[in-house]
Amino acid sequence: MKPRDWDILLDAIHRKNCILMLGPEINGNQKENAELSLTEILRDQLTEDLNETENLNLNSAEYSLEAISSKYLGSRSKSREDLQFAVRDFYEQRKDSTNNIHNDLASLPFELVINTTPDYFFTKALEEVDKSYITNYYNLKGDKNDIIPLGNSSQPLVYYLYGHCKNPSSLVLTENDLIDFLHAVISKNPPLPNNLRNEFNSADKCFLFLGFQFGIKNWYLRILLRVLQGSGRESRSFAMKEFTNQDDPSLQGAIVFFREELKIKFTSTNLNDFATELKQKYIETYKGTVADSSSVKTEKVPLAFICHASEDKEYAEKLSADLNQKGVNTWIDKYDIDTGSKWNPRIENAITTEADSFIVLQSQSLKNKIQGYVNKEIELALQRQMFYRNGVLNFIFPVIIDHEQSRLDLLLDYQSIDLTQDNNLSRLATDIKRNHQRYLRSKG
Repeated sequence: MKPRDWDILLDAIHRKNCILMLGPEINGNQKENAELSLTEILRDQLTEDLNETENLNLNSAEYSLEAISSKYLGSRSKSREDLQFAVRDFYEQRKDSTNNIHNDLASLPFELVINTTPDYFFTKALEEVDKSYITNYYNLKGDKNDIIPLGNSSQPLVYYLYGHCKNPSSLVLTENDLIDFLHAVISKNPPLPNNLRNEFNSADKCFLFLGFQFGIKNWYLRILLRVLQGSGRESRSFAMKEFTNQDDPSLQGAIVFFREELKIKFTSTNLNDFATELKQKYIETYKGTVADSSSVKTEKVPLAFICHASEDKEYAEKLSADLNQKGVNTWIDKYDIDTGSKWNPRIENAITTEADSFIVLQSQSLKNKIQGYVNKEIELALQRQMFYRNGVLNFIFPVIIDHEQSRLDLLLDYQSIDLTQDNNLSRLATDIKRNHQRYLRSKG
């Protein structure tokens, strides 16, 4: 990059005016295969599975992940659910992985990060530099969300544009999914959250694209960025990629479009080298700023523990995903207990220390569970509720998920929200967020 380009990019990051865009080529895993991204490894695994079960001889290198996913879904022995859960399990198994690129980027004061793959690399990198974060995602089959919590430099928002593994049905996987996604975003059915779209549409925003393919094969990227960013771009944006064939006519045509229409400056570079240099230049230019970023005041998003009977696991997972989209982070045992952790102490600490609220999924299954650890979870929550002044702050939020008769006797003194009724999910999320704001104000 030229010195002036460095000045523009560093200034945009420092002014919290740069949106970080993470593409599928940036999530390489050194522990698995340093030459391939996770996207390519997943493509290879799906191809191998397809070749074995369908007696095919497909060469994965000839296909994109979306194309292989389409073939996977179109095979005789595979269903939509098979594909969704294969992808979810692939990324869940690697949720503790990250790489040097993400580690360098995580130390910089980005407030909004758009992830176009459902991996956990960037959130894991944020954890390793002791930053909290907010996650949210677009669900083309979900409800409308006008407003979502946005981040700041010490607690960035990581937004999963093509869905999240916590809700496998939200994932954009096949070529048809991409078309449906574009149609949903363009027709605003459902729309992107208004405040997120405003961030995209701001004419003076700078975008930093890392790990994207801009050639003819990724035609949808032109449409998507044109819709998201609108017209009248004023600020320069940057795309970093190691181009192997810069003379390719289709690539040159794409570069002209992005440069002239969206003011994106392309630089051919190694992403590892770029991320290291970016971090170093930022530290040199704004001495101490990276290290001091944790001192920025953070507006915390509430964390809700979801207590449920094992029979209600699928309902709990769906509720977790829905609450995430409505600005409430969730703690659910399937996702939040690290491999090797002792089960009981980890859950006890979550209830007594980590969580800001405790949601009980009242069902006939839970009411019939006269023995089990779930009963101790509720007892721990009741003990913590004793430290909250009645009528002012709540820790326990009982909900009904099947019928009124499933209410637990020991929670009859608490107002329950019936989630079988329309709009009560939004009411639950609003009540939790309002209660959390009262708690934060009480702490001064």
